[in-house]
Amino acid sequence: MAIKELCKEKGMKLADLASRLGINPVSFSQAMARNSFNLPYLRRIADVLEVPVWRLFKGTESSDVSGFVKVRGEIHEIRSAADLKELASSL
Repeated sequence: MAIKELCKEKGMKLADLASRLGINPVSFSQAMARNSFNLPYLRRIADVLEVPVWRLFKGTESSDVSGFVKVRGEIHEIRSAADLKELASSL
């Protein structure tokens, strides 16, 4: 994830981001270590950082992004940053 880099770019510490999200910094740090964010949570992070969701991922200019995202009970396969961007914009 590129969250740390984006925070640095915005002059913000991870603890500041956690505070603006209304979460305990330790809990946020643990979630960062596990990469355990669902799409609504990622949208909140992106909103605070004022970036589109796809920018939260490293390597989003290539096909380094892959995985599965469950939205409203439906599972979507993500094979690229473009897939993720398309899914996020459809919500």
